[in-house]
Order: sequence, then C-alpha cells, then structure tokens
Amino acid sequence: MRLKKVIFLIIVLIIQTSYTFASKSISIGYQAKYKFLLKSLSPSQINNLLFDTLMTRSLDEPSSSYSLIAKSYRLSDDQLSVEYYIDERAKFSNGDRVTAYDVKQSFDLLVSEAAHPQYRIYWSDVDKAVVVDDLTIKFIFKRTNPELHMIIGDLPIFSKKWLSIEEFPNNVKKLPI
Repeated sequence: MRLKKVIFLIIVLIIQTSYTFASKSISIGYQAKYKFLLKSLSPSQINNLLFDTLMTRSLDEPSSSYSLIAKSYRLSDDQLSVEYYIDERAKFSNGDRVTAYDVKQSFDLLVSEAAHPQYRIYWSDVDKAVVVDDLTIKFIFKRTNPELHMIIGDLPIFSKKWLSIEEFPNNVKKLPI
C-alpha cells in the first residue's frame, strides 16, 4: 500500500506542482514546464511526455531508430547530410500539421545561446538545418559521423507558433502546443 502511495505522489508531482493528501500539503516550486534552458527546473521526464521527436529509439536495439514524426529519412552518399521526410499525418495538440519549418525552428532554438549548452554539444557536428519543402528538412553535417543521422532524430519538435527565439529564454512557463 505504501508503494502505491509513493508512486501516486510521484505521478502527481510530475503533473502538477502542489497536492493535498490526508490534510498534508506537498508543494514543489518548478521554475519551468520544460528543461531546455540552463536556468529551468522542471519535473523529471516531462520532455518525453510533452514533445515528440523525429525518430524514436528502440531500448533493446542501441543502433536503431524508428519513424515517429518523420516517416523516413535519406542519408546522403557522402554521409555529410540527411533529409527527413515528415509524415503528413503528424500534428500538434492544437491540430496544426507538423512542418519542416517547425523542425528548423526547434533545431535553431535548441542550438541557440539561450538554450541549455547540452544541446549545442549534442548536435555540435550539425552545421545547419535547411527547409527543402513543407515536409522535408535537410541537416548538413560538419563532418562524417556514422550515428549523427540518428542523433539528430532525437530532436524534440516544437510548434513555431509556441515560441520565437526572442521569447524562448523568457517564457519558461508558457504551455507548449
């Protein structure tokens, strides 16, 4: 019974910042709804619950990625770029379609100076993102890396309507789309 209460409280803490149980109040003061800024403190694993990525990893196959927002990708012959083709059925919670412009803005936000430095380090071998058309995004690499096309597949995708680069560091509590 005690384990059930602990699990229940952990779930509540992830979902909201305060809860009253048996006349005892528990309060956690999270500074953000997501963990993309250095100064933000948010519930553990919240990014996995709020944001989808281009591809998803298989926990039992370390070198495998499967389609999520992207329906497929094509690695160039020289392995210096990859094109992701976004599934036309992919939508945000408000019903808007996910586009290559959303993917580019997500990448640009996360490698900006305002974002947590871990993202700039993680994608440091990616030179830039280029929108080919509404449903195709191309990532150009600085050097060959046999895993880089899968690493960029871990990019969480935000709606371009959610935050601009200027708003990004100041709106840590704005709910995502």
